[in-house]
Amino acid sequence: MRRITALVLFSSVACTSVGEGIAPPLETIYFPTGLALSKDARFLYVANSDFDLQYNAGTLQSLDMEHIRTLTPRGCTSDADCPSSQYCDVPADTSDTLDHSFWCVDRSGINAGLPCGSLGERSSAERITEPGRCEAVQLAQPPDGGASLFTDAVEIGAFATDAIVREGPESSQVSERLFIPVRGEASLNWADVSADGKFDCGQGPSVTCNDAHRIGRDPTSNSRALVLPPEPYAIDATADASVIVLTHQTQGAVSLLHNDWQAGPNLEFVYTGLPPMPIAIKAVPEPAVVSTGLYAMAPGFLVAYETTARMDLFRYLSDAQSSPQRPYLELTASSPVTINSGGYDVRDLAIDNSERSNCEQSVAATDTAALLKCANVPLKVYASSRSPASLLIGQTSANAALTPNNDLPYFNDAFPLPTGPSRVQIAHIINTNDTIETRILIVSFDSRRIAVFDPVRNNIETWITTGRGPQAIVEDFVAPSADDPGHALVVVGHFTDSYLGVIELDRRRGRSYGTIVLSLGAAIPPRTSK
Repeated sequence: MRRITALVLFSSVACTSVGEGIAPPLETIYFPTGLALSKDARFLYVANSDFDLQYNAGTLQSLDMEHIRTLTPRGCTSDADCPSSQYCDVPADTSDTLDHSFWCVDRSGINAGLPCGSLGERSSAERITEPGRCEAVQLAQPPDGGASLFTDAVEIGAFATDAIVREGPESSQVSERLFIPVRGEASLNWADVSADGKFDCGQGPSVTCNDAHRIGRDPTSNSRALVLPPEPYAIDATADASVIVLTHQTQGAVSLLHNDWQAGPNLEFVYTGLPPMPIAIKAVPEPAVVSTGLYAMAPGFLVAYETTARMDLFRYLSDAQSSPQRPYLELTASSPVTINSGGYDVRDLAIDNSERSNCEQSVAATDTAALLKCANVPLKVYASSRSPASLLIGQTSANAALTPNNDLPYFNDAFPLPTGPSRVQIAHIINTNDTIETRILIVSFDSRRIAVFDPVRNNIETWITTGRGPQAIVEDFVAPSADDPGHALVVVGHFTDSYLGVIELDRRRGRSYGTIVLSLGAAIPPRTSK
C-alpha cells in the first residue's frame, strides 16, 4: 500500500523526462487519464499517459462504443424485459441471494444460464479490487467473436492529463477534433477524427503524431514568442472550440489558445502571477442570446486552485483593434471559497445549465426579450474539494442586467465525501417510468468511490464502488423515445490498474443500477506494486 501511495503522490509533482524505452502497445489501456465520447456516441476516445515511463510515449485510442454497448449485460426485473431468446435471472420467490444477476441470460446454447456468458465470473476475492461480476473483455478479441473494439490508435506525448472533443463546423472538413494536454513535454496535443473514428494527427505512415500536432513548444509560431509553461493540466474550451484555456499545475498560470478549424490550434497568451497550482477549469456556458448575435458577452472560464481558497473568472478578449489580432485573457472577478473549513484544494468543477437551456428552448430564437429573461436564470456550479473532502454546491447570481461578472458563483452548501475527491461529472439517469433526472457524479480517487448526488432531493443517493484509482469519467446517455429505448451508462477510467469500467445508471435495469457491469481491458497493476 505504501508503494501505491507513493505512486499516487508522484502524480502531483513535475514529470518532464520521457522514457527511451520501447514503443507503447497501441491496443493496451495504460494509465488512462482522459475520456471523451464522439458527438454521435459511436466512439469512445481514451488518452493514456504512460505514467510509469515503461514506454517512450503515451497513446490515444478510438474504441467502438456501439460494440461496447452490445457487450454490456442487459439488466432486468422480469422476463418481459428480455428478448425471447433469453430470460431474466431473478429469484423465483422472495429468497433472493446474490447469486442472481438480474440480467438477461441465454435460454439455450453454450452460454445457457450463464450471466457472464463466455467471459466467466470473477471470484469474490477478485471483486474486491476489480468490482464487477464478469471477467474483463479483451479489447482486441471481444467475447462475441466480433471485430476488435479498437478503431484506431496513435502515439502522443507522455503524461497526458485530460481529453476534450469538439465537433467541427459544417464549413470545415473536420468531423471532430480532440485536444489533450501533455505534461511531459508541456504541449497541447491535438488530432482530427473522421466520421469513422480514424485519427489524423500528421502521423503519415508511422503511428506517432507529428510536431505540428504538439502545440506550445515553438516560440516562433505566435506573435508573442511564447512557449507553453510547464505542467499543463486541466483543459476546457468554448462549445465551438474557438477558445481553449489550460491551467498549469505548478506555475500559477493559465494559457490561452485559439483554434482554427483549418490550421489547427495555436498558443496566443499566457496569464501569469496567479496563486500556485490552478488545477480546475470550466468554460461558462454562453446564453443563447449571445449566440444569436443579439447580445455581446466575451467567453468566460472559471478557475479554481489547489492552494488558495478562491475562484477566478477569466474572459477572452479578441483585441480586434490590433493588427494582427493578439487575443488575451483578462481576470475580471474573484471570490473567496468559504463554505467549508478550508476552501482550497478544489480539484474539478461542473456547471449545470439545464434550467437556463430549458427556458431558452421554450421560446422563439428571435424573441430577444424572452431570451434575455432566460439569460437571467442562474447556473448551478459544483466543485470537488479536498479541504476537507466535500462536494461544494453553488450557483451564479441572478443576472437581470446580464452583468458579465455575475457568472462568478457563490457556494452555499457542502456535502462530505470520502478521501480524495477528483473529477465531477454531470450525468443523467432513467427511471422505471422512462423519466429522466440529473445526477452529479463525484469521483474519489483514493477511496474508490463515486458519489451519486441528487441535486433536487439534495442528498447522495448511492455510492458506486470502483476499482483502484478511478479518475477520468464520461457519460454515454440517450433519452428513451418511440424509436429508441435509450440507455444511461457512464465509463470510468481506472488509473492505477489501467482498465475501464462501464457503470449502469438506468433504473429499468433492476439491481444493476449504480454498479460496474462491464470491465474493458485486463487490469495491469503498476510496476511499483508488483
